[in-house]
Amino acid sequence: HQVRYSSLFRTMKSTSTKTGGAKKASTAARRKKTRKESYSLYIHRVLKQVHPDMAISKKAMKVMDDMICDVFHRIAATSKDCKGRSTLKQKEIQTAVKLTFSGTGDLEKHCVSEGTKAIGKFQASV
Repeated sequence: HQVRYSSLFRTMKSTSTKTGGAKKASTAARRKKTRKESYSLYIHRVLKQVHPDMAISKKAMKVMDDMICDVFHRIAATSKDCKGRSTLKQKEIQTAVKLTFSGTGDLEKHCVSEGTKAIGKFQASV
């Protein structure tokens, strides 16, 4: 499942009058636009931190975005299976990360340590 957020926005149509060419706004129509969650902005920020002179193609960005979405949904599903509650705590997420990345060698350890470091940094700022 992918979470979709819908938002309403107004579109203003401009019409030109015959005298003077002045533009007049007509009634605004409401349309729903579906939004897809995307991590492309954050992927780009991290890329620019690591390699400021490199760029990424749209196709490569799509692959990276799909991979991150997939990992996020796997961790969320695993942590929900472990506890069954809707509110997840640090321990449940850490256990889900260990289960999701088990058998990958050092990747599991790096994920847990980076997550712990991020939580410590967040708690220090609050």
